[in-house]
Amino acid sequence: MEDTVRTPRPRARRWQHLATLLAVLATAAGSIFVLLAEPGVGAAARTWYVTVDGDDGGTGYYDSPLATIGRAVQRASSGDSIRIGAGTFHESVQVYGKSLHLKGAGIGETVLDGARVVSGFVADSDGRYSAPWFTNFQRTAYDPSVPHVFPDRPEAGWPEQFFLDGVQLAEVTSRSAVGPGTFYHDRGGDRVVIGDDPTGRLVEGSDLSWGLYFNNAHGSSANGLSVNRYATEERHMAAVRAYSNDLSLTDVEVRDNARIGLSIIGDRVDVFRSLAVDNGYMGMHGHRATEVSIRNSQIIGNNREVFDPWHASSGMKITESQGIMFSGNTVSENHGPGFWTDLDVTDTVIKNNYFRDNFRSGVEIELSSGVIVVDNVSTGNGEQGVWVLESSQVDVWHNYLAGNERGVWVLDGPRGDVNDVTIGNNVLADPSSANMLVAVDDWTQDRNANMMNVSLDGNRYWTSGSATGLLRWSNWPASLTINRTLEQIRSHHGHEAHGQAAVGGVNPFTTAQFAGAPVPARVQAVRTTSASTTVPSTTTAPTTTAPSPTTTAPTNPGPTTTTPTTVPATTAPTTTAPTTTVPVTTTTQPPQRFDRGGWTSPGVVRGDSRPVRMGSRSAGASPVAGGQLVAEAVAEVGTDPVDAGWRSFAEELATLLGLGR
Repeated sequence: MEDTVRTPRPRARRWQHLATLLAVLATAAGSIFVLLAEPGVGAAARTWYVTVDGDDGGTGYYDSPLATIGRAVQRASSGDSIRIGAGTFHESVQVYGKSLHLKGAGIGETVLDGARVVSGFVADSDGRYSAPWFTNFQRTAYDPSVPHVFPDRPEAGWPEQFFLDGVQLAEVTSRSAVGPGTFYHDRGGDRVVIGDDPTGRLVEGSDLSWGLYFNNAHGSSANGLSVNRYATEERHMAAVRAYSNDLSLTDVEVRDNARIGLSIIGDRVDVFRSLAVDNGYMGMHGHRATEVSIRNSQIIGNNREVFDPWHASSGMKITESQGIMFSGNTVSENHGPGFWTDLDVTDTVIKNNYFRDNFRSGVEIELSSGVIVVDNVSTGNGEQGVWVLESSQVDVWHNYLAGNERGVWVLDGPRGDVNDVTIGNNVLADPSSANMLVAVDDWTQDRNANMMNVSLDGNRYWTSGSATGLLRWSNWPASLTINRTLEQIRSHHGHEAHGQAAVGGVNPFTTAQFAGAPVPARVQAVRTTSASTTVPSTTTAPTTTAPSPTTTAPTNPGPTTTTPTTVPATTAPTTTAPTTTVPVTTTTQPPQRFDRGGWTSPGVVRGDSRPVRMGSRSAGASPVAGGQLVAEAVAEVGTDPVDAGWRSFAEELATLLGLGR
């Protein structure tokens, strides 16, 4: 959060926001249909072929493929397609000034890799091992005015990366600190020093700074490829830069990159069924973007290097943008907020996502307006399930918010007024510490919740007894009101006419057989409108029944190369509440949480403060298809996702919650 002069926000009509949102959805539907269609308009368009054993002097036809993607891009004309075979391509590729369609063999099959083999190691006299290494990447230093990097962790801003048998080594700041599992880049001596004996093992280092750049390449697409292990410098922003209009990125993976995985600056960009995993700073980023959709994707374990999570690092952060659709995604274990809007983001829908175990809030809405947060699951996050900070026209409805520091926090401040926030039909369950389930505050102490026009109705509150109350309410100039019961909320503030509450025992709010409060038309319109004409073939479209609090999880089957199918026609809303079950939050394994130094977990001992990775994240593996996430899926869902046809944890939750029934 950056200090600025407080400026009153105009109280725009919500229906103007709704009209913009629906227009965005309709435009996205048409745009995505066109982008996913077979490219090659007119007789001039052709397909180029690239294989690892090709020849850049070849014709580029099927029987004479090229050897590099860059050469194919150079020779192709606007409208052409480039088919890339399975294998690893060590290159940086820019598509500039033309519309091209890159099609790989699939995530983990076609890989743009920023790392190469390191050879020439010798055993040094101090028991360490060193080899020649000549990169000189731009480093981001600590700057108190722009605190991206902690002063006690400068190596977070150093792009160098090395891998031992495919496992990333932790960087240290001096040769004397090198031990097993770590490395030091001696830039003065042009050598890399590691603590493990490399004999008979594969050591690789990242010597390229970026992987794929769509630059003024309007109408292009990428499908079925990975962009991994680039030593991303700050000036290059991300391993993949989508800086064009009308782009489609489907089944694209960005993993183990030093800074940001994917950065978006442009209009009508669609990211579908993709992965952003274990990137050093941020999984995805958006800035000055319009009508962007992030759908059915996974954003997991980002800010691996522990940049300052209170400044920008997160699963995904988007700024100065309009018309964002964030739907059907799994966002977990990021060292920062899961999904973060900031600095004048307007007309945004966040629906059907699963936010879990992020270091800060699952969802953070900061200095934004016209945002609808609906049908999400947000659990186990270090701060709020949903945080509304200095924002206006925000609707938080039908979400399952459990085990967070608090369920919802609405906070007014000096940079912009909170206005018109509705909180309805949510399940607000046991906070992780002795906090209110909902809080409405003003840190400047000059406005109260009534002036902010905050309203609550139809919410269901449950606490095992650890919470200090249900609702904290800003009453300036009087003292804060602490409401411990629904009766107090009703008598003190006139809210929650349709609410319910329970204390102790087991959470009774595990089925959505509760009509709750009437859903605002603007929210219901978003719930019953699809973001595109296509969904993954194994996924059912969200139910359109109202006004049931569906507490839905994302309908995310994981990245595949399955051809999308058409969404079935939606039915008119009714007043019948379907029986839908919310997830059980108990797991068979201790939860892993971030502290400032990295993930910690009971029983896990680390010799350094680097993050402990959860589950299997080898190239091409879906993070939700192995390791702890499957174990948690078994515990929470009660059926093995593998036996259910390799459906992801998110899809299992969607099935459990009754989507499409």
